[in-house]
Amino acid sequence: MRFLTGSDVLTENSIGISFTNLDGFERRPVARTCWPLLELPSSYESYPALAEEFTSIMREEMAWSFNIV
Repeated sequence: MRFLTGSDVLTENSIGISFTNLDGFERRPVARTCWPLLELPSSYESYPALAEEFTSIMREEMAWSFNIV
């Protein structure tokens, strides 16, 4: 929940999910914290491939920082 909303608790009644065409090095999940929306690439071959890549991303220290310029 923190990746998606910036909070550790559920504050919304629903979470929106949309799919993008990102592929290759651009492929990544994107969380919109202004409203509960998770954008996922549609280029994954399977759910296990999505889960493996998403878990790897979430283990990265920079995944938890907000770098707003």
